[in-house]
Amino acid sequence: MDNASHLVTFLGFASAGIAIALKDWFMSMFGWIAIMTSGSIHVGDRIKVTKNGMEIVGDVLDISLLKIAVREDITLTSYTVSRRTGRVVFIPNNYIFTEMIANYTFDGLRTVWDGIDINITFESNHKKALEIAKKIATNHAKGYTDLTKKRLQKLRTKYVLRSANPEPRVFTFVEPYGIRVSTWYYTNSYATLALRSVISMEILEAFKAEDDIKLSYPTQTLRVANAQSQAESLLPGTSSTAGMFDPPNC
Repeated sequence: MDNASHLVTFLGFASAGIAIALKDWFMSMFGWIAIMTSGSIHVGDRIKVTKNGMEIVGDVLDISLLKIAVREDITLTSYTVSRRTGRVVFIPNNYIFTEMIANYTFDGLRTVWDGIDINITFESNHKKALEIAKKIATNHAKGYTDLTKKRLQKLRTKYVLRSANPEPRVFTFVEPYGIRVSTWYYTNSYATLALRSVISMEILEAFKAEDDIKLSYPTQTLRVANAQSQAESLLPGTSSTAGMFDPPNC
């Protein structure tokens, strides 16, 4: 203590150690400031966060000085990835500086694109299938399409939107086992599975009702030889195709 330089050195090392130990706290505080000033996330928004291979989709319950509280809901992510939902997850505010956060309801938007894929055979009338899928999606998503159209018009006054057409879209792709009919439409950000279930079943029933549209899926054909050929196969110098598999086909 008699030497002031020793005291300054000690305080310097101590402050550096405290800063390193509380780095995440300080970053979370800076993150809170960034969230509050940028307006990118608000209480009530539906967001998706991904970290270390885990995906969470839910609604923001609270934004405190150090963390964001998110309550999970039943979504496509919980159905296909998490296999559980209903938890309240606490996300440090410093997360926004290192990871990606997707906001499904940014700046008043309440709708998102959702897609349904159904495969049909190569022999099917793919043009008719495309028209059927688009008609069904248009009928069921009309309310969300009109809502999105109005909201996008307002957003165009603040942001650059190169594609602002919210009408349902249907694409066809050639896949190994047939033609994939991919139907896309706008739906409620908070309830995507409900409309997906309705549209999926209606498209499926409509395809099954058409004679020139057949669903495709991987299959195998088993050829079994008759009793005589099986007996002959036991003789020396003969062979049999019993039990052989043909390559997969549609």
